[in-house]
Amino acid sequence: MAARHIFPYAPIPLALDPVICPLVSAPREQCHCSKLTSQRIPLIVLYCAGNYAECDLYQEYRRSVDSHHHPPKEELRECGKHQ
Repeated sequence: MAARHIFPYAPIPLALDPVICPLVSAPREQCHCSKLTSQRIPLIVLYCAGNYAECDLYQEYRRSVDSHHHPPKEELRECGKHQ
């Protein structure tokens, strides 16, 4: 298996790499990788470059995206779009 290179040289586009968090290419302000400090490095290695599905920040992002695209049924009923 070829070695993976992360920034500044990335032979695999970050958005297509299933190991790298999809938010790394455009991190939110609260993302671990948005401000590099020595205290955040372990979190970046653990979550941003590996187990991003387990990251609380990523899960919060996914919930916000999912709720935006799929409003709760109560909201749909109020709009008259759901029976």
